[in-house]
Amino acid sequence: MTKVVTGQLQAAAAHDVQRLLPHLTARGEQYAADAEKKLTERGQAESRAMREILETQKKHISETVAKHEKAGPVSTSWFEGSHP
Repeated sequence: MTKVVTGQLQAAAAHDVQRLLPHLTARGEQYAADAEKKLTERGQAESRAMREILETQKKHISETVAKHEKAGPVSTSWFEGSHP
């Protein structure tokens, strides 16, 4: 490539970038909006999943507590006598 061609390309580059900038800006904004939408959807899905996990754990804990309450108090006499 000659110096003349290189000079012409460099001179045209600034003009080309100016012409492309509005398109690139709009495209970048669209990508950002899409990413924000996807992150929001993912956050909502993870929130639902976490709520289900916590509700399941709460149910299991409640069932375990109810089971132990029906069984009555636990005797600790075997433990109390083993300490000096």
